[in-house]
Amino acid sequence: MMRNEGFPPATRDDWRRLVEGDPKSSSVEKLRTPLEDGIVCEPLYSRIDREGAHGPGLPGSAPWIRGVHARPPEAGWEVVQTIDLPDPAEAGRQAAVEIERGATSLLIRIGAEGVRVGSAGDLRAVLGSVPLDRIPVALEAGEDWARTAGWLRELWAERGVSQARGNLGADPLGTMAASGRMPPSLDETWAEFARLARETSDHPHLRTARVSTAPYHEAGATGVQELAAALSTAVAYLRRLVEAGLSVEGAARKIAIEIQVGADVFWEIAKLRAMRWIWGRALRAAGSRIAPRIEAVSSWRIMTVRDPWVNLLRTTAAAFAAAAGGAEGIRIRPFDSPLGVPDEFGRRLARNIQRILLDESQLHHVIDPAGGSYYVESLTEELARKAWAKFQELERQGGIEKALREGSLQREIAEADAERERLVARRKLPITGLSEFPNLAEELPARKPRPEVESSGEPTIEPLRRRRLGASFEKLRDASDAHLRSRGARPRIFMANLGKLAEYNARATWIRNLLAAGGVEAVGEAGFSSGAAAAEEFAKSGCSVAVICGADATYEILAEETARALREKGASHLLLAGWPGEMEARLREAGVDGFLFAGQDVIEALTSLLRTCGVEAAEANR
Repeated sequence: MMRNEGFPPATRDDWRRLVEGDPKSSSVEKLRTPLEDGIVCEPLYSRIDREGAHGPGLPGSAPWIRGVHARPPEAGWEVVQTIDLPDPAEAGRQAAVEIERGATSLLIRIGAEGVRVGSAGDLRAVLGSVPLDRIPVALEAGEDWARTAGWLRELWAERGVSQARGNLGADPLGTMAASGRMPPSLDETWAEFARLARETSDHPHLRTARVSTAPYHEAGATGVQELAAALSTAVAYLRRLVEAGLSVEGAARKIAIEIQVGADVFWEIAKLRAMRWIWGRALRAAGSRIAPRIEAVSSWRIMTVRDPWVNLLRTTAAAFAAAAGGAEGIRIRPFDSPLGVPDEFGRRLARNIQRILLDESQLHHVIDPAGGSYYVESLTEELARKAWAKFQELERQGGIEKALREGSLQREIAEADAERERLVARRKLPITGLSEFPNLAEELPARKPRPEVESSGEPTIEPLRRRRLGASFEKLRDASDAHLRSRGARPRIFMANLGKLAEYNARATWIRNLLAAGGVEAVGEAGFSSGAAAAEEFAKSGCSVAVICGADATYEILAEETARALREKGASHLLLAGWPGEMEARLREAGVDGFLFAGQDVIEALTSLLRTCGVEAAEANR
């Protein structure tokens, strides 16, 4: 522990005694927070935790943990904006606006979910007013990467661009993982991949390969799985390029890695630092001294359709984490992306989140701002070591290509996603505005829908399935909305609150939020001193389902009486808020059908409840 002049030295045992001596505090063990991949966040980190640990090095030098720049770059990171309006002419106008208003780099998404580019002329229309000599351009074209890369190179040549900047977007393994389709000829794919790298070797600022972790992250991969998949893919590309005749350093210059960044600030900072560490370690082992290029994009997985304004908080946290973690390019998804095609307002906010961090917060003037934090350094090292071990496991199995062919990686990611879904369903992993604090009366912003994605053929391997964290809750809300449109009202449940407001308010508020998360409207706010009074109000409400709500002590006196009275007044289904404990048998005998309590599978409970209310669309979650 550090010694502060004027204060006696404090030890970990001193801290533990203080915690355990406070009657209001939990035990030290209960203050430990489990994270992903078996990693645990301890309640206290100190210098003792870092004794004998791997040093983070210096900024601008190997092992690159603290960043690839020895001094803060004048312009900061690249502010990357996505160009994805379907019509090439509209996309061209969008690109011009982005550059004029603060973007310093562009990613052109091409295909069914982006710009419809079918020729070099279409790409020319998209980039017609973009100063290609100073604005880096990256492509995201899926299986069509080779053809679109050729068109972009033609455009650079037409404009007389001597030093192209950006990324040609080749990621054949990532594309295969997302679509499940193997190329007709892998040998031809790798030959084209290597040819592009060789022919652009005199452009030091132009990358050929863009290793995106999106297919893995969006399917539910943990942080360790995401980093290991990225590293195994990057190493596979490095091997292919070296085998094709490039030097190790020349091949390393052609590869960039894009990491998906969520809203858990410290976790994401550590993830970016760990990615630099392990990719840099692989490059050094191959004989390269090139600094790894790591970029970041805000996670699609964490965004919601419902209460989309909360997406602004999520993406702001992600942008801060990416900047603090040392990403060289950052791309923020507009808050309205899940609703369809983002409008100018959504794109403006996405761009300005970064401009504020740069121009007002001056975040780029500090290199590795989280460096030296005992927690962040420990988390970085633990993530890196676990990801390196997982990478070695993939390599022993024959690399990521073989793991994808055999489906082993898909199965592991599906297991991780299922475990995370269990946490979401039990509200142990809360989603603000969706599973917590939902707003049934909200009016969603209107956006143009994305065109339907047409299948390009049957998968030949198991594809990784995209899924947002809140998808199950959103299905429940969609079912409620459909019921509202067809019946003129949402499913409704009567609140039979027992006792005084101070006695039932906390539990009643919890129940209202839980029901709203499933699109169910809670009716009634008054408290009742008898079961008969509650039943009389229930009969006037027009509801057929009721939930008894109150304090445990009140349940001992009034719960059974209230249940019988509600049944007599026609309640077809009866619930009770809270875990009944030893009262369960008596309550069920009195007419209670089920219980709503913290820690249960809320998705299952709400799906069943909607079905009870006659909402057949709830079957979507089965």
